[in-house]
Amino acid sequence: MEEVTGKQRLERLYERLKKNYPNEDIRFEDETLIIGKYKLVKFKVAYYINGRQMCDAVWGDGSYGFKENLLEFYNWDEPIGNITEHKAYKFFEACIETERRVEANK
Repeated sequence: MEEVTGKQRLERLYERLKKNYPNEDIRFEDETLIIGKYKLVKFKVAYYINGRQMCDAVWGDGSYGFKENLLEFYNWDEPIGNITEHKAYKFFEACIETERRVEANK
């Protein structure tokens, strides 16, 4: 069985989030940096409100879980690393639902 890469995990996470939250600003971003002959890989899925990033899941050089092809989630608290896209989805779901409640109460 072929190993799933962190990038593939993010792609699956992105597709699921876009399917279940089609009206939300959810982006898949390639932040890979190439400096001369060095390439620092970094991909992320992020949730935005009015251009402000609310949370993200990343996979890339320096992230928790990079070598294991697992993701890191961040929502302005301590990052949570070494998670699958399923766990990351649950964190996104909580963030999105919390922001929806906040907006509804304004």
